[in-house]
Amino acid sequence: MSESAINMLNTVLSFFTLLGHIGIGGFLIAWWLKEDRVLSIVRRHGLFLSFGVALAATFLSLIYSNIIGYEPCILCWYQRIFMYPLVVLFGIALWKKDTTVVRYALPLAVLGGLIGLFQYYGQFFNASALDVCGAGPSCAQLFFVGFGYITIPLMSLTSFVLIILFMMVLKRGSSERP
Repeated sequence: MSESAINMLNTVLSFFTLLGHIGIGGFLIAWWLKEDRVLSIVRRHGLFLSFGVALAATFLSLIYSNIIGYEPCILCWYQRIFMYPLVVLFGIALWKKDTTVVRYALPLAVLGGLIGLFQYYGQFFNASALDVCGAGPSCAQLFFVGFGYITIPLMSLTSFVLIILFMMVLKRGSSERP
């Protein structure tokens, strides 16, 4: 891939990550205000939205490592370990129309999100915290920084947070049903 194509991809993904942040903020406001129109949309389409986020995150992580050549660090691998199975879980759940996938998906998303949060914290606020990486690529390496704050670990964290929010709405919706 050419340098200009990589820069374009990074810019586009940074833009979508920024939209994700705006969506998370709007979603949290809707949740706090108990805005049923927004929550009912997420309740109806939560599995599909979660599947889309997990599929995009998986696909794009493979593009970054296998096509662009960004070698993933150990924390990136751990985030992948928690993201990749979500594609399969949500795919099966969509096929079966099974919202009980929340029980399995939510812990994976929370753990992956915590790793992403830790790595992002280390990249910007405490690089010595990332000494856990050991051999291989540094977990503190910044391949790019979009809009002054968006990195690959923040993209991962954003994906996990979106999935967590979708799962929380599905969980809450299934507990309200008789």
